[in-house]
Amino acid sequence: MAEVELIEFLAFISRIAAILIIIAIAIYVYLSLATMRLAKKTQTKYGWLAWIPLANFYLYSQMAGMHWWPIFLLAGMFIPYIGFLSLIAFTVFNFIWFWKIFEKVGKPGWWILFSLIPSAGWLITLILLGVAAWSAEENIIPVRYVETQPRPVPKQPQPARISSPRINRVKKLKSSLK
Repeated sequence: MAEVELIEFLAFISRIAAILIIIAIAIYVYLSLATMRLAKKTQTKYGWLAWIPLANFYLYSQMAGMHWWPIFLLAGMFIPYIGFLSLIAFTVFNFIWFWKIFEKVGKPGWWILFSLIPSAGWLITLILLGVAAWSAEENIIPVRYVETQPRPVPKQPQPARISSPRINRVKKLKSSLK
């Protein structure tokens, strides 16, 4: 009897796990499609990065028109004692990126603050992300890329021409050897 109950319990757990996996895949596909649409609306290059798990953070930074280096804060999560601080710092940058993305597509940036609501906040944020991605294109601000051009090399000052009898003799000697 106990074996039957254990098998039924494991079957129940496996069904719940399968449902959760299907929901996670659906959310991932929805988020990737919304991110690609936002990249297209903001005229950001490489919209296909929305499908790559860590590369999508790079895409968010580019859509916001900001630097991408805060992605390295994710590596700090694996360092003892500072991992939590690193995660908090990355989360702050993520909020700033999404705030700017929402503003670039003509929506209020404070929409990202809904994600701070416990339990239902992430669902509200997903819905608002879809609204921002698939709403009518009215006040879209395209991304301005910072073009990194090589700095002009300053001209080195030429040393002053010094002429002295000794230098003149050396020059004459060199020219006679040719």
